[in-house]
Amino acid sequence: VYPDKPEMTRSIEEQGIRGVRRDQYALIGTAGGTVELPSVEIPWWNLSENEWQVATLPARTIEIEALAEPEVIPVVEDIAAESEVEQSEESDVDPGFWRRATELLAAVWLATLALWWWTSRPVKKRREPEQVPVHKQQSRILKNARKAAVAGDAGSVRAALLEWGRMEWPVDPPLSIGDFANRVNSPLADELMQLSRSSYGPEGASWSGDALAGALKSFKTLESMASNDSEVLPPLTPGVGS
Repeated sequence: VYPDKPEMTRSIEEQGIRGVRRDQYALIGTAGGTVELPSVEIPWWNLSENEWQVATLPARTIEIEALAEPEVIPVVEDIAAESEVEQSEESDVDPGFWRRATELLAAVWLATLALWWWTSRPVKKRREPEQVPVHKQQSRILKNARKAAVAGDAGSVRAALLEWGRMEWPVDPPLSIGDFANRVNSPLADELMQLSRSSYGPEGASWSGDALAGALKSFKTLESMASNDSEVLPPLTPGVGS
């Protein structure tokens, strides 16, 4: 198996950045027979369905043809004349010639064995880092948002929640905290509107970091409430505080 250098491309599309990696391998048979290429399975995260899926290539069986033995063509000559020529040539050859020729052939044979062993070694495949599931990324983002709320860092809270919103609604992400508040239930919606008024309102209203951190521990999106989905979004670890 001779692996080629991977071809990696990246393009910016309307929905985001698309990365493509292409791997090619050259397979050279060393003997005739039947070889089964195993199936290939690649897990990937479907953003549209919000679930893991597996792309599969089925196993494939190929036949390798053995090298045909060379055909021996008989040569008819005068046996007596040939015997005389061989005897004459053997008498002119140095006795040490055949020993040196044998040593040379042995060295070539050993070099061929070493080359065959080197090329037949199994190629170690590089393991690609596993992609972190979206719900785990969202859980980490919400944890950072709660810490920022307790610390009174409004800018970090806004940045974390908008990043969470881009994962939750990739097609139509919220553009502001007010937009985010319109997509979740209370009390989180009320606390976010208070945070928005404190940042952009004319009176500079105050907001409570502790209250906002508490509301971020458990909330639902309006879409899940409309579809009678009782699962709390996002999936959080029970009993975890700020």
